[in-house]
Amino acid sequence: MKLQPFIHILSVCLLFLSHTASGYAQSETLAEKLIVQKAVNLMEQGRYAESRALLEKIPETGTAHHIARYETAFSYILEKDYRKALKELKRIKEPGSLEWKYYQLLGSTYHYLEQEDKALDTFNKGLEAYPRSGMLYLERGMMKQRKQLPNEALSDYEKGIEAEPMFPSNYYRASQLFALGSSEPVWALMYGEIMVNLIPDHPRADEISRLMYNCLQQNVTHNDSAFQIKLTQDNTLHVNPKDSTLSFPFPALYQLYFNHAARAIKGAPGKSIDFHTLCRRREKQILLLNAQDTGEHSPKNVLFDYLGRIIEAGHFEAYMMYTFKKQVPELYRSWLAGHQEELSHLKHWRKACPLSITPDNAFYRNKYAYVDFIIPAHEFFNPE
Repeated sequence: MKLQPFIHILSVCLLFLSHTASGYAQSETLAEKLIVQKAVNLMEQGRYAESRALLEKIPETGTAHHIARYETAFSYILEKDYRKALKELKRIKEPGSLEWKYYQLLGSTYHYLEQEDKALDTFNKGLEAYPRSGMLYLERGMMKQRKQLPNEALSDYEKGIEAEPMFPSNYYRASQLFALGSSEPVWALMYGEIMVNLIPDHPRADEISRLMYNCLQQNVTHNDSAFQIKLTQDNTLHVNPKDSTLSFPFPALYQLYFNHAARAIKGAPGKSIDFHTLCRRREKQILLLNAQDTGEHSPKNVLFDYLGRIIEAGHFEAYMMYTFKKQVPELYRSWLAGHQEELSHLKHWRKACPLSITPDNAFYRNKYAYVDFIIPAHEFFNPE
């Protein structure tokens, strides 16, 4: 697999996002909080030396001492003075309210200093202390990806999805890796679409939408009568002779229902799927999958359940148009001219009904390797 060249830049961006987006516990005094906030404001203005001078006013015995050292280290990171950043971080005896953020910054600092073993050891210790941190799994996964170990990296991204399923960046990285040459590109589609629905208006959503669209088009086969899509090499079906229960690989199931939708919806022969045909097929595929009875032994698919709700609310056309707007720009502009209200309704609906993923309903590959059905086999192959 060819790895993305910007992974080092991405790690810097993640540090900045985790720094600005997270608060601290409420153990610090009001005076200390005010000092930290003013110092952070100075840092955001690029006034790093002034920021550090202010943070030094918090004494070693202060309840916000660990935060002051963390912020000071972060200012050195922004100036690329990694040795001084490490010196500050070593002054922290206990992470306290910093929690996993301490291990993230310390591990990243070791990475910038090219001390990869210490970086890995730091992320490992952080995950021992905070096993539900999606960010630490992401950081460790990116370390392995930089070492050209894509399978190990993917394992960490998927563990991060399982540990913290509302954290979008692990879906982002996993989707990219599966799109780079996997024999199972369906996982690139699934992880990608979950991420797109977690952060629909983020620039990364357009990036992953492009990946999804290309993945679909690149795996199309066609004959004189219909398009077919090939997303997996494993079509092994297991039938229990006692009760006709079926176990089917999820990638094959996704592929099967996409192609079953072609029975009722056919596009003109060609080398790619016409966008309107793609929209109709996807809607039919989602309805077929959601109608299938998987019983209590197979978990509900949180993504298809959510997409089913979008269909039920009457927003699926707007959803597809907005999701793939960068891939069909002329069609999107033409559609938008007469459908501003529909797009507005979709955005309001999403705000009121965001995708919510918990550890119980999270979607990840190990959980969905096979899906069980409690129907006779002959009915499975003839869905209405």
